[in-house]
Formats: sequence, structure tokens, C-alpha cells
Amino acid sequence: MTRSAMLAALPALLLIAAVPAAPALASGAPRAEIGISALPQRPAAPVISEDVARTIAFEHGMVHVEEIALIDGRWELGGRDRAGMELVLDLCGLDGAVIP
Repeated sequence: MTRSAMLAALPALLLIAAVPAAPALASGAPRAEIGISALPQRPAAPVISEDVARTIAFEHGMVHVEEIALIDGRWELGGRDRAGMELVLDLCGLDGAVIP
């Protein structure tokens, strides 16, 4: 086969190589099972609200919340305890568990 014939056949070969994955994708098969790497996942939306995060912080000794932010699916709280000492608390946005 000449070089020009091989180059002419290349688009058809690429199309044939892509076709076997199409039925698997349409069937809902997990991407890993068909050899396609998974795309990066976004952090899950938080289940606990800001009010619940504040309540959990108060239960852990924080009496004054100075800062609260939802970052990458977790609540980050900064504030003071009863003695005025600075207190920082990270909470899982899904279940409110304290992240050490």
C-alpha cells in the first residue's frame, strides 16, 4: 500500500476505532469499564446550611463567629471561645462532621 493510500484510509480507520465505544456509552456503562478516564468531579453541594454549621460551631465552644465560608464543600469557621481565644473549625459540608 502506498503512502497516499494509507493517508486516504486514515480517517476511516479512526472512525472505526471510535465506534465500539459508542454503544457502551449509550448503555450507561461506567466510563472506567469502557476505558474512558473519568472527568474530575465537582464537590458535592453541601447538605448542611450555614445556620447548621454555626450551631455545630457553638456546640464545640465557639461563642462568637467572626468568619464563615463555604470552600470546596466544607464550612470554614473562625471565631472566639468564651475566654476570648481564637478558635478555627472546619466542618464537612455533607454531614457536619468536624474535619481535624
